[in-house]
Amino acid sequence: MKYNNQFPILPFIAIVAMSVFVLDAISTPAFAIQPKQVDEIETMLQRVERNLETASAVTAVAKQQAEALVEEKVEEKKAMEAKVELMEMVCEVYAVPVPASVEELEADRVADSVRVANMQKINK
Repeated sequence: MKYNNQFPILPFIAIVAMSVFVLDAISTPAFAIQPKQVDEIETMLQRVERNLETASAVTAVAKQQAEALVEEKVEEKKAMEAKVELMEMVCEVYAVPVPASVEELEADRVADSVRVANMQKINK
């Protein structure tokens, strides 16, 4: 096959390809493929439903943790009450009564001196 220089083939093929491309672009409408119709209200309701499910799950977990915390605090309170009772008993043992009058103070001093004298007799 002999190539004729008067009619170059490559520019001819390029012009034909470009004209086919342009005709295709012109003849095809811009929105030939219609997007799927989305119901916005339905989408919003689905989102709300997902949010409600998530919120109910979070609420359930929070309720479980709150119950566990309450149980822990009740046990802690019982332990503290037991410690307080023990400390009150210790305070009662070591408490020194305050005399109401001078006569009681003198009687306590005499009783202490008698106890000291008795202890000295026992230790001899």
